[in-house]
Amino acid sequence: MRPRKLGPVLLTGFIIGPILGSGIIILPPLAYGLLGNWALPAWAAITLVGALFAAVFGSLSIIFPGDSGVSQCVASAFGAKAKTLTSLFLMGAVCVGPVAVALTAARYLGLGAYVPDGLVAAGLVVVIWLLLLRRISSLGSAAFILSSGAALLLLVGGIGCLLSGPAVPMPSEPLEPARFGYGLLLLFWTVVGWEIIGNYSAEIRDPKRTIPRSVALSVTVIAAVTLIVAAAMQSVGGRSMTDILEPVFGAGSVVLLSALAVALCLVTELAFTGAVSRLVAALAVEGVLPAFLGRRNEGGAPAAAATTLSAIHLGVLALNLAGMLSVEKLVAVANAFFLANAIMALLAGARILPSRLMRVLSAGLAAALGGMLAMSSWPVLLALGVMTAWGLGRRNAAIAPRGGRALETP
Repeated sequence: MRPRKLGPVLLTGFIIGPILGSGIIILPPLAYGLLGNWALPAWAAITLVGALFAAVFGSLSIIFPGDSGVSQCVASAFGAKAKTLTSLFLMGAVCVGPVAVALTAARYLGLGAYVPDGLVAAGLVVVIWLLLLRRISSLGSAAFILSSGAALLLLVGGIGCLLSGPAVPMPSEPLEPARFGYGLLLLFWTVVGWEIIGNYSAEIRDPKRTIPRSVALSVTVIAAVTLIVAAAMQSVGGRSMTDILEPVFGAGSVVLLSALAVALCLVTELAFTGAVSRLVAALAVEGVLPAFLGRRNEGGAPAAAATTLSAIHLGVLALNLAGMLSVEKLVAVANAFFLANAIMALLAGARILPSRLMRVLSAGLAAALGGMLAMSSWPVLLALGVMTAWGLGRRNAAIAPRGGRALETP
């Protein structure tokens, strides 16, 4: 019996959860506090960026299917060494990013008075690891239930707040370009996630039909949730997310907000770790990484890679518990690596996508993300620079699938 693959609905569950993520809980009050009534236009702008991002990465995932994801596009455009470098960027991001997400979920669980958040996060990492060992259809079902439930509750709460509260105030103060630009950088966290679609493409039913449908549905849901929540936040004056939920859910808003945050964080960690587990397994089969990382279980899950990534997450959590890595530092490092990965893929898309419009769009997005990446701290930029110099400057090597014929890298 062949394993069940992801259709449009289940794939949508894998997309909307990571992209909404913890950002839809944390960012609305922060954006309003920074931008005031200009927050809603900033949300509208970043929603448009997200839709363009989705269009580019959806197209790349169709053209280059497989566990390697869009890094295969980079190989086609710039060679095998560039593909490996792009993969390392994404792997670096997912070695630390899901840890920050797990710590965020642990904080919302509210057990800090009894158990350190780091230990609660470690328990969540183990839960995600067990889920990653299951069939892809089971993961899709779990992600869809959690993602759609969270999106529906946020929509209902936001609409209820808008109907019962004051009108949404529009900007009356002059626009401050620098502040507005920083606000967009802050909101970019809600765009991260589209680049991992390709890593699941080998397990998607009829990718040429499923991916465009799923991307369109996901963009619609994500835009509706983010804009309604942002408008509701502006309506209540940007106090807290519980103020948005209270008109509909009353005294249970605090508990509900915690449940939403945990659900969205778990889906985010599940999707990103699952995607990079497949990437690691593919690189192992190609001979880039140790062979044991390519092992899969009877359900087709990349068990060895998932186990290794989960062990790394537990190690990073140990550093957090020791006070050596804060959540803020984890997010900063993950963001830089995500941006570097996306820029490489967009530059490749600008070179090889068949549509002229999509090539121009890819180049424009790459330039915009390059500006954002330049705002990272110098140690992170130095690490990325060293990694890039090593990845592109190393001597040529023969890379081939295990048991296959070697191909010389460019």
